[in-house]
Amino acid sequence: MARNLQTGEPEREVFKALPSMPPARPDARPDLVEALAVVRLRKWSIAVITLLFTAMAIFLADQQTPQYTSEAKVLVTAVDIDPTTGQFVPPDLETEAELVQSQVIASQVKTLLNKGKGTTFSGEARALLDGVSVTPVTDTDILEISYSSPSPAQAQARAQLFAEGYLLYRQQTVLNKIRLNNTEIRAQIHLLQRQLNDVEAQLDSLPPGDPGRADLESKESLLQSLIVNKQLDLLQQPDTFSPGDVIQPADLPTAPSSPNKLLDAAFGLVAGLSIGIGAAFLRDRLSGRLRTREQVEEEAGAPVVGSIPRVAGWRRSRDAVAVTRFDARSPAAEAYGFLRTSVLSYLATYGGTTVLVTSPHMGDGKTATVSDLGIALARAGKRVTLVSADLRRPRLNHFFGLAPDLEGLSEVLLGRATLDQVQLVVPVEPARSLGSRARQGATVRLITSGRVPENPAELLGSPAMAELIGELEDSADVVLVDAPPVLPVTDALVLAPLMDAVLLVVSPASATRSLVTSTRQQLDRVDAHVLGVVLNRSNMRETVNTY
Repeated sequence: MARNLQTGEPEREVFKALPSMPPARPDARPDLVEALAVVRLRKWSIAVITLLFTAMAIFLADQQTPQYTSEAKVLVTAVDIDPTTGQFVPPDLETEAELVQSQVIASQVKTLLNKGKGTTFSGEARALLDGVSVTPVTDTDILEISYSSPSPAQAQARAQLFAEGYLLYRQQTVLNKIRLNNTEIRAQIHLLQRQLNDVEAQLDSLPPGDPGRADLESKESLLQSLIVNKQLDLLQQPDTFSPGDVIQPADLPTAPSSPNKLLDAAFGLVAGLSIGIGAAFLRDRLSGRLRTREQVEEEAGAPVVGSIPRVAGWRRSRDAVAVTRFDARSPAAEAYGFLRTSVLSYLATYGGTTVLVTSPHMGDGKTATVSDLGIALARAGKRVTLVSADLRRPRLNHFFGLAPDLEGLSEVLLGRATLDQVQLVVPVEPARSLGSRARQGATVRLITSGRVPENPAELLGSPAMAELIGELEDSADVVLVDAPPVLPVTDALVLAPLMDAVLLVVSPASATRSLVTSTRQQLDRVDAHVLGVVLNRSNMRETVNTY
């Protein structure tokens, strides 16, 4: 009994141990893995965008005029008294901050500037507000008043004048309120005094003992008491008070506050990195590229049954290289061994012999898959027949070093030759380290395409092709048929219903969501039994996979 090359177990027991083909895709990997794959693929474009934005930020910082900022701190005292409690009301610093940045304070500052407390200013007062900013200090009664200007001396002078102008305005406002209040109290006293004079005159006109004197005397007493209280209120009004103090005068800045080149560069770096990553994901979404095995399985509607890594040293796709013939220990050869196990497991579970190997379009590596998978099957002791059914661009013969003008499939289908005449027995060079006599002299049977006919699709769909497939099934354990790509021509769709299974070869380097989806839809229309997907020349993670 033949044994598995990787495990050493009997091949048939390995097949029984493997579960049947899953009907649905496995659970998706976390989105983070897919995101990292996109970033890794687009790393150079992300780096270029990041460097571009960083350089742009530094350049713009160099073009800016340096600004100097000076700051003064003002302690705001309470000046308003709550009439119900008689206590001072704490100042509302948010309101006071807005007051500092108002046009009325700017006018006060302009007046101070033109009185010789700084460089004279002839513009509109509101223009002074462009450089001022006010920040209330949390949990205190302190305002931080800052001013920015290209001139350090101007920044210092205007920060100080905004602090002084604010306090001066606040003092004048409160004094005006006191004056108005005093005027109102004096007017009330004057009115009460007139009323008192009238009452006293009435009392003088009444004789003693007159019954009306009692009410007039009571009114007189009340008016005298009200006048005294108003006079006391007038005496309690302050002549002077402190609206606040400048507890930290504005200093002369020695270094510019902006531009901050380090901060600008950091901002450009973050912005460039964000835009670069966003552009990478947008580009990836628009391109429709498949980045992970799970994405391939989702779009193909079938599991990935093999993932063949890139063959080191195989630079030109035109070179026909069957890697399993020359390096049985290479990662690619090992991957074909796992693919062989998957294919045999499917055939053992579902029954059948014939497998159609196709791809979405040219260049995906379907013919290489046929040749290397066939060699792997032959080395496992299987009777393998390879059929080159790509009658448009046949290449299978090149993988075995055969001439392109040999009679083959087209001659058999046209009745010009028999199967025995065109079927070739090609020796498979055994791996040096196999050491099993059962595999010495392993061969594959090969039917080349023959001459390219004028009507490939009609020829492949003829009764002669179905008859030929039946003959091959009787004489082989596995028949691998190399068919043209699905999307460009209909040849594979004509052959698919004749086969027990279809193996779809996809190259992640060129595969897109729409391409794989369209291929599967075409195969579904002809009721093809898709065995699974082979990722050829794959750099996706988990490159080796079985069921």
